[in-house]
Amino acid sequence: RLAFEDYSQPPGRVFVAGADGASAAPLPNDGAVRDRVPVWSPDGTRVLINRGASDCGSVQLVSVAPDGSDPVVIQSRTRGTTTSWAPCHGILTEREYPEGCNAMRMEVDLLTAGGTEVTRLTTTASSYCCGWDGHPGWSPDCRHLVFASARDSTVSNRSNFSNLYTMLPADADADGNGDDLLQLTAVNDKAD
Repeated sequence: RLAFEDYSQPPGRVFVAGADGASAAPLPNDGAVRDRVPVWSPDGTRVLINRGASDCGSVQLVSVAPDGSDPVVIQSRTRGTTTSWAPCHGILTEREYPEGCNAMRMEVDLLTAGGTEVTRLTTTASSYCCGWDGHPGWSPDCRHLVFASARDSTVSNRSNFSNLYTMLPADADADGNGDDLLQLTAVNDKAD
């Protein structure tokens, strides 16, 4: 089955369909909130969605059955959308952390499936305006996570200048990043 976002019906809806795209049905939504970024649970019995009134306000991570029934709020938090759910460790998500002067840093967090334990896995090293680590995912063997980061960027539109990084989800050296942080790509946006 597929789960996808459709913005042709404001404020934004999540649909579940067959693998061929047929029989698409929207998850129940009262129209006052936007549902975004659907992710299937590892066993395929639940869909995790971000539910909130706007892109800039608080959102809830909500786990629902594929027909939208049995909603369970995993976590309420400030904006942050991308999630990845793996059977090995839990849910990876990006989350904003306030940095003063209207600045935010986007970091990668690890949640237990119930949302009761939150571990911040990255600390953006950038000194320019707002740090950004996001779009996390698990490797197929669940040993590493991969994420995009503008941690080395010096330009204001940092989402256009991201590199991919990988790391272990543990932080034995307590440096604020998972162990064995490795930059995989080298997009250079810095002035020479």
